[in-house]
Amino acid sequence: MPHTNTPLPFREALAIALKTERDNCGGALGLSEEISRANGGGVDLRVDRRKLSELIEAHDVKLSFYELAALDVYLSQRGRGLITLLQKPSLLTPLANSGRIAFMLGAKPQPPPHETTVMSRWDVLALSNLQRSLDRVTSGVHFEIEEVLLRDELDERARILGSFGQDRWYELIKDPNGPSVVCLGSPRACHAAEYLLCTMFGVPPFRTPTSDTVKSLPFQFVEGTHVDLPSGLAARSPIVSTKQPNGEKTHTYVGLKVDREYYDLTVSGYGLLAVQRRRNGKIWLVIAGLTGPATYATARILETQAIELPKPIRGEHSDVLWCVVNAVIETRQVGRGDNREVVSQNVVGSIRSWSPRQPENIAQTGT
Repeated sequence: MPHTNTPLPFREALAIALKTERDNCGGALGLSEEISRANGGGVDLRVDRRKLSELIEAHDVKLSFYELAALDVYLSQRGRGLITLLQKPSLLTPLANSGRIAFMLGAKPQPPPHETTVMSRWDVLALSNLQRSLDRVTSGVHFEIEEVLLRDELDERARILGSFGQDRWYELIKDPNGPSVVCLGSPRACHAAEYLLCTMFGVPPFRTPTSDTVKSLPFQFVEGTHVDLPSGLAARSPIVSTKQPNGEKTHTYVGLKVDREYYDLTVSGYGLLAVQRRRNGKIWLVIAGLTGPATYATARILETQAIELPKPIRGEHSDVLWCVVNAVIETRQVGRGDNREVVSQNVVGSIRSWSPRQPENIAQTGT
């Protein structure tokens, strides 16, 4: 079933909050007394136990302004003021509350004698934007930035995974006590994106997918004909011929394939967002634009898009939430350097859910 990104109605959110408080207070009467005490024992600033019981059952209840004020004072003291119950769920909140976040960015090594690496300007902009947004959620989050050195000359999966063993980013991902991870860039630009996405969706990384693994994937990256490094998420681009007045014209798709639909990079900018809460409570988030500006636009979607991250079930990893993001990108005809500009971004369709517990996916994830 698709995951809905619609927040709980206020009535249901209030019912859940009050039920928790009722249980903590030993019953509706105890909760009523605690609400009165939190409001200084005023005659008007209280809520009758019978109304509380009705609210907990999510029934329609007529409340006075004073009763609403009394509820707000009590719940605010417990970090659940009425305003928080009206807010849309944000992925930024659990990510910030995880306390420690490692940002992973692809880095291209420069040839000798420079011995330096280069990161995408757009990845750095996305990183800066996300850090500001997370700081607005809560203070004291520990940020780490790890470069993921691009190894485009290797084409054997065993050699590749073996070469990652000494890399800091790989150690952080494999560490059960490691941080939450935010990866910026597509699998072609950042090896960590390939590893994280393949692990979340249960396919071997850095290996050309088989027909069985293709069936289990809800999407694929569509690539050109010449790619040095195999990917568990990639599909070769079809060459489509169309009749034109002056003869046939061929077109090669490059972008994303979802179900049977192609999101063509030559038409618009697209990105993929995928997130999962791991069984250890940490969060894996991949923001994979097909271009640098698309990565930046996909990161910006977190500021406005309501995404409620599911919790792990019975000690397993949660479902994976994912979506395609369309980025409107314009090129300014001024100055030098990269003149591209992100004008807007939106989620294509809705936030989707992929469950590793579905029968057709169990063999791939080993759960």
